[in-house]
Amino acid sequence: MVVGMLEADDERAVATSLTQQGFHPVRIRPQSSFDQLPGLANFGTKRVDRQELLLLLRELTSLLRAGIPLTTSLESAAGQNRSPALRKALTDITRRVNSGASFSDAVSSHPQDFPELFISMIRVGETAGILDQVLERLAQLGTQELETRSRVRSALIYPLTLVSFAFLVVSGLLVGVLPKFVGIFEASQVKLPWPTRLLLFLSGLMTHYWWLLLISFFVFGWLFRAYYATPSGRWQLDQWTLYIPIVGPLYRKVMVAQIARTLGSMLRTGVPLLEALGVTEKTVSNVVYQRALQRTRTAVAEGKSLSEPLTASGLFPHLVLQLVSVGERSGQLDTMLGEVSAFYEPEIELSIRNLTTLLEPILLMGMGLVVGFIALSVLLPIFQLIHVFKK
Repeated sequence: MVVGMLEADDERAVATSLTQQGFHPVRIRPQSSFDQLPGLANFGTKRVDRQELLLLLRELTSLLRAGIPLTTSLESAAGQNRSPALRKALTDITRRVNSGASFSDAVSSHPQDFPELFISMIRVGETAGILDQVLERLAQLGTQELETRSRVRSALIYPLTLVSFAFLVVSGLLVGVLPKFVGIFEASQVKLPWPTRLLLFLSGLMTHYWWLLLISFFVFGWLFRAYYATPSGRWQLDQWTLYIPIVGPLYRKVMVAQIARTLGSMLRTGVPLLEALGVTEKTVSNVVYQRALQRTRTAVAEGKSLSEPLTASGLFPHLVLQLVSVGERSGQLDTMLGEVSAFYEPEIELSIRNLTTLLEPILLMGMGLVVGFIALSVLLPIFQLIHVFKK
């Protein structure tokens, strides 16, 4: 079953056009006025998930290698149990290809669903006649990136869980337990130490002005997003991220591995270096590395080697620069970039393990200090009361 839209004078013309394309019309209806309203066509859909895109790549690779034509492969993929966004995109792509458009042009009409790397490599695969190989390489590239992201997220789950649990425990103590001691402290008229006064202030703030804290949290989040949306704000925050203690070195390794993996894969499929640098620049999320790749592309266009501007950026380790230089001299730049990516995979894994090992005692110690401070703030005036009663 294929669902799509076709412009024609009437339903008979639509049926004739579909029959000529090899389809058997089941139901034809005119487009309603609601379908023409902006935004309603995409209601209920979302951008294509990376995992769904990987499954599509593997399926198309298998179908093409089995000798099935591209249009039939797309129709088969569109008929599977896909998400609404992907099914809608595949239906439109199939219609465009059946109308005579190339696969890359049809895919490029959905930039919100398919990344530019996907489109560029498909265009090269069509030109060279190796579309199945390109799709397989895209699937491998996407799988490696997903695995890296999954490892980083898994490493952060435990620390985030500890922080969330500590926040809930402290909030419960400040809101549910500490207010019960306020009456005792006030009745005793004992001069309270500064830790207790600070704790009582925080308890009163969370008990009586929680709505103000909630509003402040959302306002701060909005201001942060607005600042990050500005060019200077994004530059400063992305640059700061690269030099955060403990996390910064891991983040730089992930960026370097992603750049080497993407650039090497594109060069291996036959994409020219300048175009590969331009596409890689858009796939990197950090604006500091984006600008470094932009300057690198300008320098290469002026006739310089790739290693020179990469060295000048100061963002790439010496080993990476050496391998890139060797690859340029030997004419095996794609192979050397693959070596860089392969080298950093275990490095990233080791850094993630070290990060988890290091964060665990730090967070536990922080939780212990907070709970100890609360206990000390409550016990100090109690000890003073006991001293007064003894007198």
